[in-house]
Amino acid sequence: ARGSDQGKERMSTTGDQSPGESKIKAADKKTPGGAAQKQGASYKESLHLIREGLTVEQIAHQRNLAISTIEGHLVRGIREGELEASYLVEQHKREKIIQVARQFGTNQLGPLKEELGEGFSYAEIRAAIAYQQYQEGLSSETGSIPVEKSRLAEE
Repeated sequence: ARGSDQGKERMSTTGDQSPGESKIKAADKKTPGGAAQKQGASYKESLHLIREGLTVEQIAHQRNLAISTIEGHLVRGIREGELEASYLVEQHKREKIIQVARQFGTNQLGPLKEELGEGFSYAEIRAAIAYQQYQEGLSSETGSIPVEKSRLAEE
């Protein structure tokens, strides 16, 4: 229901156009190219603001976006090697998260959070996994941490 409300909102903001034109404009916004361009710009803006020294909460407030959306942008930046993991997770926590993920053979947030406890946030876990994916040379689409020894451990 929420998605349909957003669609109605988009169509109603198109002004004095006929309903047919509004639907076309709303449909255009959903095209993969258009969505990717907007998402890419939003993502880049979040990276820019975090580098400028704003906190995740400040960025979310300034951009009128959910904290989880900003965290998602930052995790993507970490996974793609465009942002240091330290913006979301301290090194000692990152190392512990990666250790537990390998030990349990999973990158599922729920089991990792349960094992790691209250001292670790979901954002920190996601950031650590993204960092490891980047370090392992995995694409952002695979979304998994190898259970086997890392290449670094073998050297």
